[in-house]
Amino acid sequence: MLAFSFVAFSGSFEDAEKLIVEGKLDNALKVYQSILDRNPTSARAYRGIGLALWTGGRSDQAIKFYERALEIQPELVQAHTDLSIIYSALYQHKLAIQYAEKALQISVDITNQLNYANVLWRAERYEDAAQQYQKVISYNDQNIDAYIGLGSTYLALAKLNDAINILNLAIKVDSENVDAFFNRGVVQSKQGKYNQAISDFQKVLDLQPSYPEVHFQIGYAYQLLKRYKLAIKTYQKSLKIDSYNAVVYYHLARCHALEGNIDIAKRLRQKAKTFQEYNDHIEEARAYINKYPDKPEGYMRLANLHTQRKVWQEAIWNYQFAISVDSKFLPAYQELADLYIELHDLDNASKVYQKSIHQFPQDIQLRVMLALLYKEQSRLDLAIEHLNIAEEVVKNLVNKNPVPKNLEQLSFVYYAKGLYNQSEELLSELMKQDPNNLDYIRQLKVVQSARAQQTWKK
Repeated sequence: MLAFSFVAFSGSFEDAEKLIVEGKLDNALKVYQSILDRNPTSARAYRGIGLALWTGGRSDQAIKFYERALEIQPELVQAHTDLSIIYSALYQHKLAIQYAEKALQISVDITNQLNYANVLWRAERYEDAAQQYQKVISYNDQNIDAYIGLGSTYLALAKLNDAINILNLAIKVDSENVDAFFNRGVVQSKQGKYNQAISDFQKVLDLQPSYPEVHFQIGYAYQLLKRYKLAIKTYQKSLKIDSYNAVVYYHLARCHALEGNIDIAKRLRQKAKTFQEYNDHIEEARAYINKYPDKPEGYMRLANLHTQRKVWQEAIWNYQFAISVDSKFLPAYQELADLYIELHDLDNASKVYQKSIHQFPQDIQLRVMLALLYKEQSRLDLAIEHLNIAEEVVKNLVNKNPVPKNLEQLSFVYYAKGLYNQSEELLSELMKQDPNNLDYIRQLKVVQSARAQQTWKK
C-alpha cells in the first residue's frame, strides 16, 4: 500500500468531497488521511483517496486505494462503480464490465444501470448496451444521458431512423444539450440531410464553442454539399484544435484536389498518412492492453506514443500503469521521470526516482540522476547523500570486479560530484583499452566541458 506523509489536518467526509469538486485535491487527501488516522479501517476514506487520486490523473495509485476499500468492505458499491469507469477509460473492458456488473448486483439503482450501459458501449457491445439504455429509460423517461447513450448506440448499429427518433426525444427533455444536437447532426449527415446537420452543428457551437470535432463535422457536410472553399476553411479550424487528426488532413487534401490545388493536396495526403500510421499504432497498443492487461509493455507503448504527440496526461497515466502492473519494469520509471523533467516538474520526477531506487537500490544511474535533480532543486544535503551512497556502491563493485562497465559508472559518479579530474582519469584509462568507444569519447567531452566551465567561473 502506498503511503502519504501529511501534516496534521482534520475534517469530515463532506469536507473532503467538497474539496474534490473544487479541485483542491491535495487538501482532500489530507482530510481523508486524517479520517484514516482516527479510523484505519474506513473503506469510505480509502475510496475517497482513490477518487481524489483518479481525479488528479494518478490512476495507478487510485486503483490500489480502491482495492483496499473493497478488502475492508466488499459491498462498497461506489468503489465498484468507480473502478469500472477507470478500467473502461483505460480500455480494460473485461475488468470494467466485471466491476459494473458487481455494482449492479449490490444495487440496481439508475446510476449503476446507466454506468453499466456506458461500459458496454465502450466495449462495443452495442446490442447489450441498447437494451440497458432502454431499461434505464423505462425507469426514468427524463434521463437525458440514457437517451443520448441509446442514440449513440443506434448510430453505431447503423439504425439511423431509430437514432433520430431517440435524439429528438432527448432534445425535448433538454433543449440545450450539446451532445444531443451534435449526435443528431452526425446522424442527419449520414442520412444525406447536410443542411439540417449543419444547423444542428451550429447550434452546438452556439452553446459550446469549444465542443470537440464539431468543426470537422461541419466541414464534412460542406464537402458533401460540394462547397469546397467553405469545407477547407472549416477543416482548418478543426486542425487548430487537433493538429494530429489524420481524417481531417485526408478530407482537407481531397477538397484542395477538387479545387485544383494539387501540390497542397499531395502534402496534406502525406500528413494524413503519417498521422494515420500513428493512430494505427495507438489502436494496436490498446488492443494489446485489452488482451494482456497484466503486462507492462502495452501501457509503455501507449505512453510513448502519447509522449510523441505531447498528450502529456495520457502518457503519464500509462507510464504509471506500466509500473503498477510490474514494479520491476525499469524503462517505465526512466521514461516517466524524463517526461516530468521535460515538463519542468522536478518534484514528481524526484518522486519517480525515489520509487525506482526502492525497487533497484543497487542501480547507480538512478541514484545519480536523483542526486542531480536534488542539486537542481537546491536540496544539496539530499544530493550529497545519494551521491555518497552511489560512490560507495560502485567502489565496492569496482573492488570486486574492475570491469569497464563498473569503472564507467564510477567515472559518472565522480562527474556528478564535480570531481572532474578523477572522472577524466578513469575515462582516459578506459579509452586506452577501447580508443574507438563512442560513449567514452562523448562522456570525456562532457567532463572536459564541465571542468572548463568550472575553471572559467573561478
